[in-house]
Amino acid sequence: TLGQNVAASEQYEAERAKEVLQLAGFGERLNKLKKGLETVVYPEYEQDGVSFSGGEEQKIAIARAIYKGGQICILDEPTAALDPVSERALMRSSRGRLRFTFPTDFPAASSAIGFLFWITGK
Repeated sequence: TLGQNVAASEQYEAERAKEVLQLAGFGERLNKLKKGLETVVYPEYEQDGVSFSGGEEQKIAIARAIYKGGQICILDEPTAALDPVSERALMRSSRGRLRFTFPTDFPAASSAIGFLFWITGK
């Protein structure tokens, strides 16, 4: 289910899952799902399963990272399929954590304190 996917576990705290999905910019879509957190992700697993867009999948993955609550967050192209509002929400939600971001666009890098550059793989 969506809730299990966010928690990366069969057991999850529903309120926490809703909270992190909201932080990741997925709250409006969650409210439109008939089964909410009990929605089966992908029709390959169940006939009434739901397919999500690339941006929605990215928001779910971001919610998963927030749900786990680690102190270090490694994000590879975290905003590639996100709109600007969701991108800002992601950056706000990871404040207070050591965040390693590997972006190729300036907006995703704009909140960085420092930069490392790799040129031709070095």
